[in-house]
Amino acid sequence: MATPDHTVVARPSVPSDGYPSNPLGRPFYLADTAGHPQQRRAAQLGGIAMAINAITCLLANSEAFRDAQANSVSVEPGHWPLTATCTEGLFAGVFFLAQYAESLSLELDG
Repeated sequence: MATPDHTVVARPSVPSDGYPSNPLGRPFYLADTAGHPQQRRAAQLGGIAMAINAITCLLANSEAFRDAQANSVSVEPGHWPLTATCTEGLFAGVFFLAQYAESLSLELDG
């Protein structure tokens, strides 16, 4: 009977170009901060702030659509309500991103 070989890496954990990528395959470029930990943390905080803002906009858009739908108001194309599971997941994401940003800012101040 054959035994599996678990020593081979299926795929590299970091893209070969050195930049992290998101699940949609679009790279997210940070400023070149090699050797500058404070600049890297500041860039991370900026990225977290962008993510929190984008998620908050999605949640607000979804809630506005729900309110308009409940009041029988026509809604522009491109607006949609998020599912309850997705909404809760996004609120959780905002919560944990904010916690992470706070811990990074404490490191930056320290």
